[in-house]
Amino acid sequence: MQQTNIPSGTIDSAPQALDAFNGLFAVRSDVTAEQLHDEAQLRQNAAVGMLHALACANDLNTLENHLLLDCIMALRLLCTDAAALYSAACERGKTENLPQS
Repeated sequence: MQQTNIPSGTIDSAPQALDAFNGLFAVRSDVTAEQLHDEAQLRQNAAVGMLHALACANDLNTLENHLLLDCIMALRLLCTDAAALYSAACERGKTENLPQS
């Protein structure tokens, strides 16, 4: 899998809402379905890596509560972003595969 860094730039006029955080996630219109999928996979891999690090920690009781809560929030954000990107990749893939008239 090729890593794709999508810099900020032009975005679709209708951002997708992230219900979990009442935030906004905008999907750029100038990227392919494959790039969106790659970005989603990067976020999913980051979330899995964080879960693995937490699972391998010697003693989570030594972490301050706010640090553990920050990790959980980061996991939720990564997973929510990944889900939105996978959805956008699917929709973009459908439009990319439509016959040109």
